[in-house]
Amino acid sequence: MKKWLIVYSSVTGNTKQIAEAIYDGFGEDMADIFAIRDEFNLEDYDNIAVGYWLTRGEPDKMVQELLKKLKNKTVILFQTQ
Repeated sequence: MKKWLIVYSSVTGNTKQIAEAIYDGFGEDMADIFAIRDEFNLEDYDNIAVGYWLTRGEPDKMVQELLKKLKNKTVILFQTQ
């Protein structure tokens, strides 16, 4: 089984908390976790969980750019408001 990438964007810390809870559920053998501003290689993962905060009803700009790059991946989205 391939590792999951959990990547999140957080302003107040709420999305970070949810990302960390997801990571804890997987454990370090099953997933890696990064903030959106960290360096990570999308090619290393087939399964990606993306967490973000809403701004004007949409993901923030950094997450929007990341989502454009996700091709041929299994993606799960989670958001905070």
